[in-house]
Amino acid sequence: MRRLLVQPPRSRAADAALRVALLGPAVAIVAAAASRLGRLAPGPTLTVFAAGLGLAVLSLLFAVAAGAAIWRFGLRGAGSAAFAAAIAIATLAWPARLAAYALTHPALRDVSTDMRSPPTFSPSASVAAARGTPAPDKPDAASLAAEGALARPPEPLELDVTAEQAFRLASASANRQGWAIVVDKPPGPRIGSGRIEAVARTPALAFPLDVALRVTPAGGRSRIDMRVVARAPLHDFGATLSLLRSTMADIDAAANGR
Repeated sequence: MRRLLVQPPRSRAADAALRVALLGPAVAIVAAAASRLGRLAPGPTLTVFAAGLGLAVLSLLFAVAAGAAIWRFGLRGAGSAAFAAAIAIATLAWPARLAAYALTHPALRDVSTDMRSPPTFSPSASVAAARGTPAPDKPDAASLAAEGALARPPEPLELDVTAEQAFRLASASANRQGWAIVVDKPPGPRIGSGRIEAVARTPALAFPLDVALRVTPAGGRSRIDMRVVARAPLHDFGATLSLLRSTMADIDAAANGR
């Protein structure tokens, strides 16, 4: 006489967790790709990206519920639930790190080496069209307060080279970093200071950062001031200050042959 082996039913929550877990990162990747291709502005990108993260959280909840049901009733689907939980945790790891940064660091959406007299952005219509947005306003009180609270505020770069040489070094640094340059005016006897305006991009989501560099002659030496303004709402997650400091370090290294 044959014995029939009756398999326990599968956990529906485990199957749902896996389906939602695969959908979450797909939505987040689509948002990141659209942003990098210039198809989505920062605001809509964050909305779509947050939807993908919400799906990851939902998947994790389904996986926890599935694990409890499997443990209690002996259902099948433990592998699916565990795999879904792993995907969800991996999807949420980087955003969780950014959230922790935002909670422990001030929002520096507008930083400059000279907040009292920062490098300016051209208000002309042609430059605004090339930039893709009107010129950023002057730093507001919140930006001034946030930068003033830094333990090590950014400082201008002073070089033992002429303003013309410093301008070439700054322009070369902008090109090395792949910025889209919209203003490129070297210093001269009439205008004095040289100016570079450009649009840089954040590493991951390629959010635009408006950059202004000012090269001022000082005898036989030169001074470089820089301003970076983030277009993304709420928090810059350190992108503005990181770009400013890395650019200054790059120019300084090139000037000193390092």
